[in-house]
Amino acid sequence: MQATQTLPEAAKDTIRKKFDRAESADPIILWWDDGNYLEDIIEQACDELGVHLKVAEETPLELRANPVDGKQVWYVPHVKEPEDAEGDFDWFRDVEHTGGEVEMSIEDLTVHAFERGQLDAWELKTTTRSDGPAKRREIARILHDQLTGGQLPTLEQLRTRIVTGGYTDPVAFVLENGWGDIDDSPGTIEQMQDLLTSEGVDAVASEDEPAGIVAATRRWAVAEWLIHAGVDAERFPTECRAETAGDHDLPELKSLLNNTTSAGLLADRYLGEATWPDVVAAVDDPWDLADCLVDAALERRLWEEWHASFDAGDYETCLGRAEERYDALLGSEDPPPPPPGCPPFRC
Repeated sequence: MQATQTLPEAAKDTIRKKFDRAESADPIILWWDDGNYLEDIIEQACDELGVHLKVAEETPLELRANPVDGKQVWYVPHVKEPEDAEGDFDWFRDVEHTGGEVEMSIEDLTVHAFERGQLDAWELKTTTRSDGPAKRREIARILHDQLTGGQLPTLEQLRTRIVTGGYTDPVAFVLENGWGDIDDSPGTIEQMQDLLTSEGVDAVASEDEPAGIVAATRRWAVAEWLIHAGVDAERFPTECRAETAGDHDLPELKSLLNNTTSAGLLADRYLGEATWPDVVAAVDDPWDLADCLVDAALERRLWEEWHASFDAGDYETCLGRAEERYDALLGSEDPPPPPPGCPPFRC
């Protein structure tokens, strides 16, 4: 499900509908915004509609001062009845008859920016709600950034950014950061599972702890690259049989290595742990997989085969294979030469 409107467009539609239903020829729309995250959005909407906007800086009573003629919007940057305020806030009963009231926060307006069905609206509200002030501010920032630009996001993209704190790809996030700073509440764990399985990482479906989700995602990604490099997918468990990427596609880990600033750390992680030793051991010729840069089990088999060729005196094969592996590991960077006595690929 993709957003169909920006937040300013959704605000304009909301204001228009209130104006159309108003009993007065010069209606007033009173907009209560829990959190004060919509002021610039409402300002843009009013500017494009050509209607006057009044903003309550300290108290809603300010909106009564300096009256103006014509259609107008009065904006109050808090809920209609704040818990920490005393007194009756029903100061605008007349507005109900001349124009109307809108009690809508940035989370509510986001729902209006999407094509809405009952389930979709529920999913959006669940995704965007947070009881923590700091988390709510972060969510509001993401909603504002994503729904005021030119390219509108899908619900999945919004969910991913909200859960991961800004990433657009949940798989890449886990592969690079593990669980990172994501909270480990049951609701967040379930959302992360949903995001990963929607990207094809079926291996996490049976995991209910962050560590298990991270481990399963990384095993899935290593399997994906091995399959892309030529290993028979049937050798892996069903949940780890990622579809082989096409000639112009890249496995998730390879794409991540091409775009990250932490390639060295990722290389140490994915070349430092034997993930699929039994699968790699069953491969007839590991050098068919020399372009695959993950799994210490593969790295070990390549070294053993290379050393066997060296012991057999097949130096030409050794040189060619060392250059092949070195070029694969080198990528687009220029690392220092290998130390003396070490073949020109990872020792």
